[in-house]
Amino acid sequence: MDYQKALEELKTKLINDPDNDELMSKVASAQMEAHDFQGALITLREAVKLKPNTQTMTNLGYFLTYEGEPFDAGWQVQEEKAIMYLKEALKLCPKTHHAYSLLGEVYLKVGRYCDAETVLKQAIAFCGTFANQNNLGVALFYQGQYEQAAERFLRSYALRSDLNQCWHPYESYGFCLAKLGKEQEALSVAGYLLRQGRSNYDIYLDRVAKIFYQVDDLENCGAALSLAIEHKYSLAPDELSMRIYTFRETHQVNMAEDAYREAIAYREEKIAELLQLAEPNPDYLIKLRAEIQSIQDKHEKILYGLKPCIKFIPSIEGDCYLFGCLRHNNPY
Repeated sequence: MDYQKALEELKTKLINDPDNDELMSKVASAQMEAHDFQGALITLREAVKLKPNTQTMTNLGYFLTYEGEPFDAGWQVQEEKAIMYLKEALKLCPKTHHAYSLLGEVYLKVGRYCDAETVLKQAIAFCGTFANQNNLGVALFYQGQYEQAAERFLRSYALRSDLNQCWHPYESYGFCLAKLGKEQEALSVAGYLLRQGRSNYDIYLDRVAKIFYQVDDLENCGAALSLAIEHKYSLAPDELSMRIYTFRETHQVNMAEDAYREAIAYREEKIAELLQLAEPNPDYLIKLRAEIQSIQDKHEKILYGLKPCIKFIPSIEGDCYLFGCLRHNNPY
């Protein structure tokens, strides 16, 4: 679709029908596709002011979640403002899952897992989707309810489509099985993901490694991490500590020390490069230095024979909740 042409046509229609909130939503959608985000924000705000209904408030909440508002020289997402509009939308008893699903997603992003669980269950009562089933799994995961989380991740995975072949719910499902002590089931999931991951770059091999690591299959944990490196992954301190520990526990001490030295050297080189710039990014410098300290601390514990703790972060899945979206043909 030629979105610029569609935008001009929709603007012309809106001139003749200025109180049409559905037209305004389509104009905002076209503006977003044409990268006129400032214009889209103005249009969505005007729509809410004109007709504060479920659709207009959900649309503004969606925009604030994914694009935000102008901030300094760029844009910054506005989750708290999005929550405010979405809660207002829910007061009007919407007849679809959209506002519930989106609010649940935003609650996850700000760490309100109990609230996310509540609204996502309401969303699924209307319509279970790939995203809201997965996100309910995330909410349950962070509350330590691994059995229920595993069920939701598996339901989400079953809802994949030809247009969305995402593997992340299955990765999270496998880790839940590992946390529950269901070793053979977890190994079956991780083994399948590792085999698929040899040719599929959409699988997060660092997460697959964490499933193996959780059930002490260090050989396959190392294989997953080695494949991740082949696929040009940049391993974070957690994954690096797994790799170093795996090498040591499988009697590859020299490989362990090489991995440790390379990880430190890589970050020190990045710091040196940054310091040569006229205005080095202070946040990136802090991040690199923190990573070096983390790797050093974990390495010291490994030398004392301790198995490093890891953190598994399940993916929060998004969707288009924009009523009147031209790209996804969402009804109004």
